[in-house]
Amino acid sequence: MTGIARFHGRTALITGGASGIGAAVCRRFVDEGARVAIADIDLEAAQALAASIGGRSAVAIRLDVTRPDEWVAATEQAVAFGGGLDVLHHNAGRTEAAPIDGTPDAWSAQLDLNLGSAFLAVKATLPALVRSTDAAIVFTSSIHAVQGFPGVPAYAAAKAGMVGLARQLAVDLAGRVRVNTVAPGVVETEAWAALDDSVRRSWRETSPAGRATTPENVAATVAFLASADAQGITGQTVVVDSGASIWGRAGS
Repeated sequence: MTGIARFHGRTALITGGASGIGAAVCRRFVDEGARVAIADIDLEAAQALAASIGGRSAVAIRLDVTRPDEWVAATEQAVAFGGGLDVLHHNAGRTEAAPIDGTPDAWSAQLDLNLGSAFLAVKATLPALVRSTDAAIVFTSSIHAVQGFPGVPAYAAAKAGMVGLARQLAVDLAGRVRVNTVAPGVVETEAWAALDDSVRRSWRETSPAGRATTPENVAATVAFLASADAQGITGQTVVVDSGASIWGRAGS
């Protein structure tokens, strides 16, 4: 428990909210007083999280973030649940290999999921967001947007595009909606737990802090950027990687 209620009376729509970073963000926002719409392609997982959080504070919504019609429906459900919409945290995405000598379809699929969905997110939610007195959008990009890694050029291009989109939206929506991005490094999600101990140890050694980042670390950053405490911040990208990238070793 944080002991603060920065989001009392506010409603947040969080995509990819059923697990990992998204679930931590949902818990953080509810802890700080928000009503949260947990949007995820896995409706059962979203429902389980909503039940664990408390039905009055959270609702589960099925959302395939690549489908414009589902975005419209999800936004309508979130607004109906919360009485409006104040925060969009677009977190859904997935890393898959799409090498430069791969197929155009594989490349397009990664861009549609990891960048095109951000366009659909803003298009669907903006009419509701601009009615808020303190609206904020926070995208989950990636350390891939700012530092090179082998084998994932499509994902890196998409996440870098998301950073550029956030900057442009910060200009276009100035005075109405603040738009920022978090760029996590290696995060201790469910996928992290499945790795071999030696792999996890190697990743920890890339950080000056000697550890990987937790979902809660990212959630705290998202909550700050979406809160009134960050009213002077828009168009920015915050790297959350326990310092790995300052050593230039985040991808080693």
